[in-house]
Amino acid sequence: MKVQLESTIIQRWPDWFRLPDGRCSLMGQHIQCGDGWFGLLVSTFARIEPHVAVWNQELAACGSQFEILEIKQKFGELWITAMPTNEPIFTTLLDARVQSRHICENCSAPGSLRTEGYRGWVRCDRCNFDRHENERCAEHRR
Repeated sequence: MKVQLESTIIQRWPDWFRLPDGRCSLMGQHIQCGDGWFGLLVSTFARIEPHVAVWNQELAACGSQFEILEIKQKFGELWITAMPTNEPIFTTLLDARVQSRHICENCSAPGSLRTEGYRGWVRCDRCNFDRHENERCAEHRR
């Protein structure tokens, strides 16, 4: 994901990516998915925001807080790993994974799962065509 889009997410929900003592969360790496899922991430985080607020009040009693650990594309789906979670948060994150199966990871147009060997990604017809065209052009340059 482009740094500008990633920054937009982290700036809107900074506490989910930074611990109370100021250290960065365990996420460690950048958001590892295409720009096409930016809107899905924003809408998912907006949906869990009220649940996280309540959950963090409960977690404060034991010195913990909700934290995003990883955001990536895996098996052609959007995987958001967070902890600790509760049922409403976990269910919403799983719903985003299901929705991602139908959204092009590159451009956010309607897409479908494309596989090649053991790899998978969600692409619209145009992005899938462009990907193959770019690969063919690279082969011709060799």
